[in-house]
Parts: sequence; C-alpha cells; structure tokens
Amino acid sequence: MEEAGKIGSTTPQIPPFPGTNLSVGSSGANVRLVQEAINKIAPWYPGRLWILTVDGHFGNMTRDAIFAFQSIFGLPITGVVNQATWNRLMQEAAKVGASVSAVSTAVPQISVQPTDVFKFFMLKLLMDSKR
Repeated sequence: MEEAGKIGSTTPQIPPFPGTNLSVGSSGANVRLVQEAINKIAPWYPGRLWILTVDGHFGNMTRDAIFAFQSIFGLPITGVVNQATWNRLMQEAAKVGASVSAVSTAVPQISVQPTDVFKFFMLKLLMDSKR
C-alpha cells in the first residue's frame, strides 16, 4: 500500500535478465522489451535517445540507442545489452512508467464542455465591454 502523499512509492517489478547478452543480430521477445524500454525513457532525453521501431530485431538503430543509454547512465559503452545494462534499462523504464501513472492518478481530471468555453468568452466580452 502506498503512503498518502507519496508519488510512486511502490517499487515496480522489472523483467529478469534473459541470461544471455543481446547484441546486433539478436531477435525475439527480449529485444522487444529492450526496444519498448528505450521508447519509454527516450522522451526524457531529447536529442540523446530516440524512439525505436519495436520489431524484435536488434539492428544498428537499437545498438546505437544502447550506446546512448549506456553513455547517459555511466555504463561501459559496448552497444551490448549485458546484465548490468538490462537491469538499469528496465529500472529506468519502470521508474518512468511508475512516475507517469502516479502523476496521472494524482492529478484530478478536469472535464471542459464546449458550453463552458462559450460561457467563458461571453463573460469575457461582457467584462471587456464594461471597461
């Protein structure tokens, strides 16, 4: 249970390391997880990370994104997803996911109807005309 007033106080679960390094030529569900994780954190690092096509094939674009990720987070820059890179990538992606969902549940949703907008502008016109 989360404490009141604390955003993202629960620890998100991360997928376990697949047991084998992922590099150019690798393919499958684990590569998809890597690509999805990069895509979750890329918006937080504009100009340094970019959105990847999630196709499950570890190609040059995925490798280059891993180079960038490793550079950003102080990991050895190899372009290979080893256990250290996997764990950090999945932790960072989980943090971003947790913070986004925590913020979206903490912020009240406001519904604005077209009639509200009309009333606002009519009131503004009325107030402006009285000046």
